[in-house]
This record gives sequence, structure tokens and C-alpha cells, in this order.
Amino acid sequence: MRRPRGITVVAVLLGALGAFSVLFGTLGVVAFAVGNGRPEVDQAILRTAVVFGVAYLALGVAQLVVAWAMWTLKRWAWWLTIVLQGYSVFQALAAMAFTEVTSVDVAVFTSLAFSLVIIGYFLTRGVRAAFGR
Repeated sequence: MRRPRGITVVAVLLGALGAFSVLFGTLGVVAFAVGNGRPEVDQAILRTAVVFGVAYLALGVAQLVVAWAMWTLKRWAWWLTIVLQGYSVFQALAAMAFTEVTSVDVAVFTSLAFSLVIIGYFLTRGVRAAFGR
């Protein structure tokens, strides 16, 4: 079956996001490697950088794998996308419930809207059929 254009768009965007996550994570790990043990560098900040760096590396690799799976219409990519976007909706709703900063609200609302659009799109008949559902 031919891949729907919307899946191509989501896969490319997720792949780009994954690439940036890998880059950002690599920077955190490199910062730790370069600054570790130096007295002029705050070691607590470096430990935080490496923790976030490793987390972003793992997230980026996962995003790249899911983007590839969407691109190649792997059956499991449909489920994984629904689950991950559902988690993103939950995360955005939790952030709205527990955050009072208005500048965060724009990012949270944007994330919530994109996640809901992706879920809605992935539940359409054509997308489900493309993934063999």
C-alpha cells in the first residue's frame, strides 16, 4: 500500500525531532566529558547535563526508530504512535493542571493540539489501513 502523505509528514517531523534530540543529548554528554573533574566547573551542573544528555539521546534514538517504522509502515508503529501521543496528551494536561506560568501554556497548548491532531489522524480509516489495521 502507498504511504499516505500525512504519515510522511509526521515521520519526517518526528525524524527531525529525533535528530535534534540526539544532537542535544550528545552535547550534554560531551559537556560532562570535557568539564568533569575541573575545579572551575560546577560538578552538579555537569551531572545534571549528563543525566539529561543520556535521556535525550535515548529519546532521540527512539524517535528515529519510530519515524523509520512510520516511513516503512511497520504495523507496530501505529500502536506505538497512539501510545506515545496519548502519553503526550496526559503530560500536557498534567502540566496545565500544575503550572501557573503563562509562557509555558503556549507550548503546552501547542503540544496538546499536535498530539490530539496526530491521534485523530492515526485513527482515520486510511491511516489504519496503511498500517494493516
